[in-house]
Amino acid sequence: MEPDRLSASGSFGVIVGCSAWALLLMLFFLGKGAFAAALAIGLPLLVLSLGFSALILLALQGLARILGMRSRGWILALFGLLCFFLGLVFLMVNPWIGPAMRAAGIIDAESGPILGVSTVHEWLPTLFLILGAGLLFRVAHLCRNAAGSRREGP
Repeated sequence: MEPDRLSASGSFGVIVGCSAWALLLMLFFLGKGAFAAALAIGLPLLVLSLGFSALILLALQGLARILGMRSRGWILALFGLLCFFLGLVFLMVNPWIGPAMRAAGIIDAESGPILGVSTVHEWLPTLFLILGAGLLFRVAHLCRNAAGSRREGP
């Protein structure tokens, strides 16, 4: 029988997957000598990413007990949470991350094509937030049906 919780390597993967971008951004700031920007931008983003990865892990743990591990609803929840997280990250790029990268000298004429994620289209965060929320609404519907079938019993 399959366990109703994430393995240690799965939990580690969620944490690394959600926070690696913020850690790399901090390293870019530090590599360019922008220590103040690394502390003012990179550190809060790393804390936010770690907090969101903790929320993802808690949600997946709870859903594993309700829907079963790696069920259709569980996979939808994983993708919904990740899409919502990406939407939040994209929401911070234009007003906060991009200007800080340009001010620190990380994005310039030479590195612009390589590190081109200093601005995103305005519709992109909205798309990911709506997609994530839609998937999570579907998961909520699946959870409600699973709870209703448990109450009725055999």
